[in-house]
Amino acid sequence: IDEHDDSANAKSSVKWGAVVYLSREIVGGEIYYNKLDIAHSPKAGQLILHPGTEEYSHGVKPVTSGIRYSMPSFIFN
Repeated sequence: IDEHDDSANAKSSVKWGAVVYLSREIVGGEIYYNKLDIAHSPKAGQLILHPGTEEYSHGVKPVTSGIRYSMPSFIFN
């Protein structure tokens, strides 16, 4: 998934972005925050919660093995 910030993708302002990870066995698929120099390989059952601001622009690296299942959601102002 290309890098983006969540507020740019909604009709109204997104306060928080949230993703629950469901995949048990994948290689790749890390969520990354280039501006913060952070990358994380989530495990099944983890929740990632981040502000929906440009500072927290993020993307997902390609999955090289397995299928990435996740459940994204948004919290609005």
